[in-house]
Amino acid sequence: QQKATTYEIGARGSLLDSWYYDLAIYHAIVDNEIVLTYDDSGTQMGAFNYQGTSWHQGVELALNKTQYLGSTELDYNLTWTFNRYTFQSGLYQGKHLPTIPDHIITAQIKAKHGKFGAGADMNYVPTSTPVDYVNSGRQELDPYLIVNVGVDYQPITDLTLWAKVDNILDENYAAMSVARDKVGSSKQPTQFPGLGRSVNIGFQYKY
Repeated sequence: QQKATTYEIGARGSLLDSWYYDLAIYHAIVDNEIVLTYDDSGTQMGAFNYQGTSWHQGVELALNKTQYLGSTELDYNLTWTFNRYTFQSGLYQGKHLPTIPDHIITAQIKAKHGKFGAGADMNYVPTSTPVDYVNSGRQELDPYLIVNVGVDYQPITDLTLWAKVDNILDENYAAMSVARDKVGSSKQPTQFPGLGRSVNIGFQYKY
């Protein structure tokens, strides 16, 4: 049976009277962690309890700010997540848990002027990520940067029209991976591609 003891500390406040922050630091000691296994199609085949201890530790930092330039409202949001999940004993001692990036950075800016809005956001993973429990290095999830942009228009209170371009840079990246015990070769099916550039148009009506 999986058991975990978690310690967490957090803080919230302001910087320079304009930026607001939320900070959390956590450390979890996990015994008999549930480990999942998959086939080549990504279908979960089974689960078992790892015979050993693992640590889940990390930092989560969020910054946000609202600024007014005349009648235009600007909202800024920035988050950074640091994860360090490692096996401390057992068969995979000293190895990183696979498919979990060390760093994830997201940022967003949104402008609002009357009935019109426009914005951009990004999701950045700056480091490679192992995809197998032994951290063989034969395959890894590569770093990637995804940028999305969008506009919206609110002609009446309850109706919003919007258009968005996702992955505007048409980044070629792997969005996820199955976690294997050991990847046999660089060509073994393991990773699943993310969506390329796409355009979406829609509306939202509240009633």
